[in-house]
Amino acid sequence: MATLFCSVSGTGQTTAYLDGYFTGGDSGYSRYRYLDLYLNGTFKARIESDEAGGSESDFAYSISGLSAGTTYAWSVTMLYVDGQGNYVTTSYTASGTFHTDNPPPPPPTTGPHIWNGSEWKKATPYIWDGSAWQPATAYIWNGSNWQS
Repeated sequence: MATLFCSVSGTGQTTAYLDGYFTGGDSGYSRYRYLDLYLNGTFKARIESDEAGGSESDFAYSISGLSAGTTYAWSVTMLYVDGQGNYVTTSYTASGTFHTDNPPPPPPTTGPHIWNGSEWKKATPYIWDGSAWQPATAYIWNGSNWQS
């Protein structure tokens, strides 16, 4: 019995990755298979299998242009190409949801800060005084005066 397995996972704030596998098809089939990918009910892409032919097909696709911190519903339907070159939609489908990473919070408004991947850390600049590193005060020009 033929089966389609597929998953989609968020990989960043605006990206996701589709990994799919079809098994149990006609071993004599010699063309590529395809997945039509839909996000929130809207067509996103037609994905070609990694290799043509055989009873199995692998699918991989990097999705970009998504919104940060958003849950998406995804669905795929498998297609194949018949002897006349027409795309034929099959009954093999898969669906689920994934979530893109949330954006970092805005930086604090006082002093310089650096995002370390999970939180904002106060950035203390240092200057070499000729014999040792000394903490320094960072200043930035706001267009009319210097602010620390």
